[in-house]
Amino acid sequence: MRRDPFMARRAKELRANQNSAEARVWSIEIDGDTHDEEAQLRDAKRTDDIEQAGYRVIRFWNNYVLNDKDGGVAEVILEAVRTSSLPESEKQRLVAEGFF
Repeated sequence: MRRDPFMARRAKELRANQNSAEARVWSIEIDGDTHDEEAQLRDAKRTDDIEQAGYRVIRFWNNYVLNDKDGGVAEVILEAVRTSSLPESEKQRLVAEGFF
């Protein structure tokens, strides 16, 4: 999978301007309250664009992230990485570094 320079730049921008929920979960977007219909359509289009680029979108409620005492958010993310198309060598590196 090729890294998209636009997506990488956008991820850096998002990380630089995080809300408190995003600060707990560094590389995923955490949306706020439910959006109106127009915003939901934009979100769906953005999700489709991200997935077309080869990424997987995982959504969590802010409240779940902020109150996640048992590590459920991290487990969902790690399971997504384990089952992803990430090269086996990268998965083994994550195992060696203690992520799995």
